[in-house]
This record gives sequence, C-alpha cells and structure tokens, in this order.
Amino acid sequence: MSFPEITVLDRGFVRLIDHMGTDLTVVNAARVSFGKRKEAFDPKDAELVEYLAEHEHTAPFRHAYLTFHVKAPIFVFRQWMKHRIASDFNEISGRYVEFKEDEYFVPDAFRLQAKVNKQGSEGELPKAQRAAAREAYLAACQNSVTQYNEGSILGGVYVYDRPLSSREDSRRWPCGANEVDAEAARDVKTSPHHR
Repeated sequence: MSFPEITVLDRGFVRLIDHMGTDLTVVNAARVSFGKRKEAFDPKDAELVEYLAEHEHTAPFRHAYLTFHVKAPIFVFRQWMKHRIASDFNEISGRYVEFKEDEYFVPDAFRLQAKVNKQGSEGELPKAQRAAAREAYLAACQNSVTQYNEGSILGGVYVYDRPLSSREDSRRWPCGANEVDAEAARDVKTSPHHR
C-alpha cells in the first residue's frame, strides 16, 4: 500500500511507509489490567480510545508503531532527537549516495533572537541587512559543499568531512515512532517556543 507524501518546508516531506497495530491494539493494551482481550473492534472500543486520548493515558498508544520516511533540515531532526520524537532513526549516507549540489535549507526569513525567550525568535532582520545575510548564508553553504567535495576527491574520509557539509542540512530519514511520539511531534511543532 502506498501512502501520500505531505510536503514540508521548501523541499521536505513526510510519508507513512509502514505501521504495526490498530485501534484494537490500543484497546487490548488498555484492558490488559482486567485480563481481557478482544478480537473485534466495536463502538464501545472507539469511546475507550477517545477517552484515553482525551485524558492523556498514553501507555496503550505506545503499542501501535508507525514508520515514516521524512526529509527535513538537519536542525529539525536534532530537535526531534532532543524532544524524543520518534525512537528509531536511520538516514541516507553521503558515503554511499551522492547528494545534489544545492541540497541545503535556505530559510525564507532570517529572524532575530528573542530577548526574553532564548529558545525562540522574534521579528526579522532589518530590511537593509537581509540581502547581505542571505548572501553570506548561501556562500557558507556553497563553500561547505565545495570543501566536502574536495575532501572526498582527495580521498578524505567522509566521516571527518561531515562538520563541513551543509549537504547534510537536508536529510532523508526513515524513522519509527509510536503514536505518543507522533503526537509529541505535533505538539512541538505548534508550540510558540519553537518558532
């Protein structure tokens, strides 16, 4: 079965590629303390699932597992790891697959550091500085790609080139998450502290 790809940012996407478990899996996990197991899902079970979600009883949802193919900037994945979004990661490696030359994230706007909340941002750079900031950012990205390529042409070990490479700024990762992790990802994305 093929699932649709959802576009994220300028070149990213998220696509469900596999799943294990159903709503019945969640119901059976919730009712295990009663020593009961059901073979068919019914309307009462739907009410139980809704109740569990509404009251944030998350343990039963951890029994269903989702696997996604995700392409996003590396800083997004670092936030996922920091906030324990998804539990298993693999990624495409530049040692085995050649990346496109322009495969790096360029923000639509360069934002200012928030004065009060150091995790957030507020407002954009003044108009007079925007072109220079974009130019400097693009030059740094292009220089990183050049340095990465020169290191690999000279027989450099890719592992040591990684800190130079803005190419890694856009990753494709198959990652696995239970339903609680997936819900946490949504919460981090919609939080005003992470904008």
